[in-house]
Amino acid sequence: VGATCKPAALDGVLLADGGASEGFSLYLKDGRPHFAIRSGDQLFQVVGSNALKLHQPVTIVGMLSPDSKLRLFVDGESAGTADGMPISRRPLDGLSLGQDSGSFVGEYDTPLKFQGDLSDLRVYWGALDEASVRQWSQTR
Repeated sequence: VGATCKPAALDGVLLADGGASEGFSLYLKDGRPHFAIRSGDQLFQVVGSNALKLHQPVTIVGMLSPDSKLRLFVDGESAGTADGMPISRRPLDGLSLGQDSGSFVGEYDTPLKFQGDLSDLRVYWGALDEASVRQWSQTR
């Protein structure tokens, strides 16, 4: 999953699907990108090491690889990896853009409405190769 954005605030959900039991969320917290997966009520997430600059366009991609690793990319470059887990069943809460409107997937306790510009939101079934992730970030 991913999106191109120009954040106007340090916190905000780009897109989320599911909730506190099963689902995923791509979000900013304290300016740092996060990709979170909930599976069987357990939270798995990868957090980018660097905060993003406000009001600057950036492409953020979160991916679950076939070996259950969470991968995070910022502008086509790897920004972190962590252990993950596939989502074990279809999430009950639907897809939300610009906020998490159901029960919350990530480590936040509000819908965490995104402030700024959001574009080129994508959801893929299956992992992209790194060349495709880099190409995506160059399309903005």
